[in-house]
Amino acid sequence: MHPSVECVYPIPTASGILGELTEEEILSKDFTLGGIDMQRYDQLDDADCLQMLLSYTYLRANSLRICQDECVSQWTQCNEEQSLVNGSLSAEISRKRRKIESINAQRQLEQEEAHPLLSYLEHRWVQGIQKNVQLGIELLKEQNGLE
Repeated sequence: MHPSVECVYPIPTASGILGELTEEEILSKDFTLGGIDMQRYDQLDDADCLQMLLSYTYLRANSLRICQDECVSQWTQCNEEQSLVNGSLSAEISRKRRKIESINAQRQLEQEEAHPLLSYLEHRWVQGIQKNVQLGIELLKEQNGLE
């Protein structure tokens, strides 16, 4: 991790609740940090508490039902949109592949058409170099009187 990250997002320490406890308390087998206060849900004889629990349970069940109904339609809609995008991208890829194949075929045709001319020119170039080398050899022989 970059050293500056710790300055911006400090790493939490366990100095709060755990700092106040001894090691023996933490290592005991009935140790818990508490978490949610369950007394709130155990007092079923209090009418206000029962009303709150019933309201919470009803709202939670209602939220889950709405999520189940709505998320399915959103999921289906998202899948349809993804299919359209996928089809569009596939069509674009196919179009580009056809264009590449067309360009490669055109290049191949041009190379095949130019092959005889290029072969002739290469042959003439090699002959020219050989002729120049022979002339150079003859010139050196004449200059040195070897002939």
